[in-house]
Amino acid sequence: YSMDGVRVEVERNPKPMLRSPLVHGFHYLDDNRLLVTFHDPFCGIKIFSTKGSCPVLLNFKLCKGSIPMASSALLPSGSILAILNFRDGIDWYETKRGRYQHSTHFDVKEHYMTSIQSTSEGSVICTHSRRMLISAHIGMLKNPERTVVMKKT
Repeated sequence: YSMDGVRVEVERNPKPMLRSPLVHGFHYLDDNRLLVTFHDPFCGIKIFSTKGSCPVLLNFKLCKGSIPMASSALLPSGSILAILNFRDGIDWYETKRGRYQHSTHFDVKEHYMTSIQSTSEGSVICTHSRRMLISAHIGMLKNPERTVVMKKT
């Protein structure tokens, strides 16, 4: 993959049923480090150097039972990463050591989350395919605030 002039090499997943790595997000932590999130938990979350051959500086320790990941948001300080998971909500990671913190759970029913953006330090807003905005804070463990943005016609 090549992002903003930085080439990142990713090993292929040896499991034949899974496709090649799909990048879902990338965030510059500073001029020397690029955080990359992948759809497949096998590839996970990595921090690459932006110098030389772009070696992996850190592989994140994913939450137990990790499933494919969707979009991600880096909070303004760069210390926390929020990732939408395809099961039940948002997974929060600490970026310095690459460790899972906890999840904010909510019932996504048969629909799905589409994107996530940071709104302030410790807070994110997500979009949902049911015409909702979901607002969550890093301290929440379940049931974040939901706002319907468009009524059914």
